[in-house]
Amino acid sequence: MEGNRLHPLLFAVLVCILGIASAKVFNCVEEQTCTNSATLSHCYDPSEPCEGKIIKNGSIPCGCCDLCIEYLEEGERCETEPSNFPKEMCGPRLECRGYSSSNDDPTCGKMNTPCVQRQVVYEEGSQNTTFRPECDDYGSYAAKQCLLGSLCYCVDKDGIRIPGEAAEAEQMNKMNCECSRAVDYIKKTYPGAKNLPRCLANGNYDTLQCYDDVCYCIREDLTPSDTIFASPDFIDQLPCYNKSVHPPSAKHECIREVEEAMLLLEEMQDEADVIVGYVFPSCGPDGKYNPVQRRGSWGICVTPEGHQIGSYEALEGSLGFEQMNCYCARAEYWANTVGGWLRPRCCPNGNFYPWQCTGPTCTCMNAQGETWGTVEEVDLIMNLACYTETPCPDIV
Repeated sequence: MEGNRLHPLLFAVLVCILGIASAKVFNCVEEQTCTNSATLSHCYDPSEPCEGKIIKNGSIPCGCCDLCIEYLEEGERCETEPSNFPKEMCGPRLECRGYSSSNDDPTCGKMNTPCVQRQVVYEEGSQNTTFRPECDDYGSYAAKQCLLGSLCYCVDKDGIRIPGEAAEAEQMNKMNCECSRAVDYIKKTYPGAKNLPRCLANGNYDTLQCYDDVCYCIREDLTPSDTIFASPDFIDQLPCYNKSVHPPSAKHECIREVEEAMLLLEEMQDEADVIVGYVFPSCGPDGKYNPVQRRGSWGICVTPEGHQIGSYEALEGSLGFEQMNCYCARAEYWANTVGGWLRPRCCPNGNFYPWQCTGPTCTCMNAQGETWGTVEEVDLIMNLACYTETPCPDIV
């Protein structure tokens, strides 16, 4: 299940059970099936390159060996009926399509998903758009998306931004957003879930994880790296501890502020029957401050450390407050901090201005900072599909 990982031991047990069940249903006998010439002729030879996907224990029905499923290119003939020993399949972001004429064979064609179709628009150049989304093999949005020459960020399968971003080259190259995807899935599927995975700022899993008051190190495959455990006060004893990444007691300022606020709220509840208007800080999966925070009746844009960015704000009840995401304000912050790329134009509430101009040309930009539509000369911005006389919402 994408976005949600089973505990490795539980996964191993399930694989074992399913393997036994499969053998029972098909009356598999290892001595017969795994030495059968018909079966072995389809097995993958590790000494040969596989121009496609390797399916571990993929031979059907008894899973005796690995299979190499070679990828077909767009336009090549494909099979719509699965076989016990498939040799070929349409490659990434392609699907096997039949035609209305019975005389035509099915062929591999591009998937008709929003992500793939946006790639098609980019590649055909029909709108001169400068943003090409990354899609996974199944046509959904890849977890990591990048704006040209500047910022990378995490998205869900539908391409909607979720926590996790990076502006420095090293962090962008390392980022996979797996932790951010997992946390987003858990929150949407199990509202109120606690003890969520710890993520890094770029959306990757933090190798230092804590469950209640026990902290430990994990490997990239999410299994424990050793048997050493430590309380949050002694995380510096763990081999995965990095003082440039991990704060004292394994808690960033935002998390500490939430905990202090909860204690204060408990004390206030002992003295009052009803408490009105108390707002907690909003923390991301990395334990730092989310871009949008409340300050009294105002929404403000902040850095990961919680400092307000410029004067970006919006009053509660205004349209600017309802639409506020502060993605542009954060991009401006990273541009000033890292340097090397142009500062974007933002609305007063910290969102991206609906069109951006670079030199003599302008193009539309969506709420996530992705360009779309045609590219027009500065003097012809009224031809942009996003052009309006009121580009930014009211903030009061």
